Order: sequence, then structure tokens, then C-alpha cells
Amino acid sequence: MPHPFPLRRAALALTGALALAGCSSFDGLSSPLTCSRNEIRELGDATPAQRRYAFPFRIEYEQDGRRAVVENSLICAYRGRDYLGDCESSNRWSASLAHGRGLQVPLGAMRRDRQVAFDPGDCELLVNHGQDQPAYLVIGPDAGEADDAAVLDPLSMRRDYGIRIVDYRIDLSARRPQAAR
Repeated sequence: MPHPFPLRRAALALTGALALAGCSSFDGLSSPLTCSRNEIRELGDATPAQRRYAFPFRIEYEQDGRRAVVENSLICAYRGRDYLGDCESSNRWSASLAHGRGLQVPLGAMRRDRQVAFDPGDCELLVNHGQDQPAYLVIGPDAGEADDAAVLDPLSMRRDYGIRIVDYRIDLSARRPQAAR
């Protein structure tokens, strides 16, 4: 009995040829194989000098007349390159906090089984583009989103949870190159 692999290879080759025959050109395909080396736009340094960054942040807030300060650092670790489509690739970074679990920092006391939390943002934006994009969330049952977390605006945060952000700072200096010594 003949081995079935030659037929399987022929069937796969025929399927691939028929799929490509439907395309009038390769321009419509979104694959790194369709981009020449000169067409790929590298977003961020393809081989970053640093593979780990720490961005310290400080939040001073007030809840019902009481002030509190939270300090922590967002740790960004290099995880390789990501193909973004349209001939673009970018560095991929994982995020974690120096102190605590998860990526959300609780602020103030819980109200109605819900907690206001600070989300420090995205490592890709911080490291690759130097942009800070923090958010304040409410976490708890029926918070509004599928994962029981919803973004809060400052007015809702103050009205519904009694929290007002007094000061927020993040140190982006870790991203800047250090002077030669």
C-alpha cells in the first residue's frame, strides 16, 4: 500500500495554489512575507539597549477629606518583536508593578462593593513612544464592562466615590539615554 503523505502534500499544495489564485496581487495580504526588507517599518529600536525599565510613579489623592499617597513603579520587560501588519513591527513589552499583584493600584476605601483603582498604562507607549496614558477604573460587580471594570472620569470618581486626584507624577527619565561617564 502506498504511503499517504505524497497525496497529502499534493492536496495542501493545491489548496494553497487555489487560495493564492483568488488574489490579484500580494499587496492585499497582511503578512511579513509580503514585505521586503526595505518596506518593513521598525517602530522602536529593533535591539533595545535596555531590556528592562522601571517607571516610578506617585499619586496623591483625597477621599472624604483625608489625603493619601501611593508610590510604586511600573516595570517593563522586553519580550521580543511583534508584527503589527501593514509592514510594521514593534517591540513588545510585558508590564508588572514593583510592589503588589496585578497591574491595578487600589485607591481609597471600597464603596458599594466597588474599588477605585489606578491603571498605570501601557509599556509599549511608555518605552517605544515616551507617552504616558494612565487611567482610573472602578472594579467590582456590575461595574459596567464584561470583565467587571470600567474607566472612570474625574467627575464620576469624585461624585460617586469621593476621590479627587491631587497630584500624579511618573518619572520617564528611565527611557532617556544616560550620558557617557
